[in-house]
Amino acid sequence: MREEGIEETLYTVYENGQEMLKLFSTYDFETNEFTDIIGDILLFSDKFKTAEGIGVGSTIEDFKRAYPDFSIWYT
Repeated sequence: MREEGIEETLYTVYENGQEMLKLFSTYDFETNEFTDIIGDILLFSDKFKTAEGIGVGSTIEDFKRAYPDFSIWYT
């Protein structure tokens, strides 16, 4: 969730009126500003997939088969 009161540039990509993805900038805590580096990508289309075929609509089981050496990191 984004903090209220901080201005951030957000890029939204559409194709034929359908929202495909959103790009969020990385926040630099030393300068207290957003950078031009992509920090988060939200995908809404199944057109984007990894080389292993994982993307929007893939299941956790699909992911585990494609990346058997996976590990989960949560912060």
